[in-house]
Amino acid sequence: MNQMKTRNYLYFLHFLTSIIINSVAPLMTTIQSEYTVSISQSALVPLLNTAGVLISNFAGGFLIASMGLKTSLQLGLLFGLLGTALFATSYSFLQVLMGVFFIGMTTGTVFMSLTSIFASLDSKYANYGLFHAFFGIGGIVSPLITAFFLKANFSYRNIFALYTVVMALILVYTSMLKYLENTRHPAIQPKEALGIISRPLVYLTLLIFLLYAGTEIGITTWSGNLFEKAFLLSKSNAQLLLSTFWAAYTFGRIITEYIDRKLGAIRTIIVSSVMVIISIAVMLIMKNSIIFIFVGFFLGPVFPTVQKYANSKLSQREIGLYSGLSYGFTGFGSMLIVTSMGLVADVDTRLSYVMALFTFTVIIFIAAALGRKEGGQENAKN
Repeated sequence: MNQMKTRNYLYFLHFLTSIIINSVAPLMTTIQSEYTVSISQSALVPLLNTAGVLISNFAGGFLIASMGLKTSLQLGLLFGLLGTALFATSYSFLQVLMGVFFIGMTTGTVFMSLTSIFASLDSKYANYGLFHAFFGIGGIVSPLITAFFLKANFSYRNIFALYTVVMALILVYTSMLKYLENTRHPAIQPKEALGIISRPLVYLTLLIFLLYAGTEIGITTWSGNLFEKAFLLSKSNAQLLLSTFWAAYTFGRIITEYIDRKLGAIRTIIVSSVMVIISIAVMLIMKNSIIFIFVGFFLGPVFPTVQKYANSKLSQREIGLYSGLSYGFTGFGSMLIVTSMGLVADVDTRLSYVMALFTFTVIIFIAAALGRKEGGQENAKN
């Protein structure tokens, strides 16, 4: 395997799939008005998306080792092609829900495959912060593309027609790659999987993924409602602010490796979580939407730090299962937390963001427990 080419391809694909996956959140208010559905009814969009993530991750976690990493990736891209095509041709809320379900299947399968391939790279090529920063860059670009099309009076269907073509091209290109190996391992049996999950390293980091991802996706999914209805921003300004959030988020991920070397993984998780709590609280109390940018910056380091920390302590064979479970737990967290935030937002949008203060407080306690279970607080690396 040509590790440099593989790494660059993984960066590129993480970026492109992020654009498509993150295109749904900026369209939430558009979908609500297009099909005359309430905030709580539109919560079915992230709910069905998350259902797709859950199914693909929990099934894929057991199958990815024996299926092969390249085959798993191709399957995920095929789900994406189907999801974007359904969205591009949708004229009913039901078809939108079908589209986001398959986009969720893409999220789970593709990210599980990308992470497993990335974990197989030598350490000199495997910069987790930069890998996840490309996801953030896609998040910056995605609402800008949406805003451009909507401002030019194009429908969201036109946006997804473009994405359908992109997904088809990515699928063909991936299938033609010679340097991307279809690495296989013996399948992990359910009894062995239970033994892996029972390790404190695994179940504690999975709980962090559940709480973190659910809250992060909830924060971005309902940001349009928060800024347009509570902070009275225009639709275009709300989308611009979301892009700026992703820019700060991406910068936070780019410097993750540096922060990790200085603080160690556990301290990085705890300090970042504390700053997320402070930023959200200040934003809500001062009613200042600009503080949302700082929320993005402090969210950035958490996910790649947890993932790198766990992967460094697992075997290559175990990483496939763990990747499936970790993204599955992020999906379950999304289903639980994003939907709950949507229900609360129907009453008071700002109150829904108070939930994030609670979830990140719990993350701090879990990270502290993880540090104790894994031998105490890591020392900063010089």
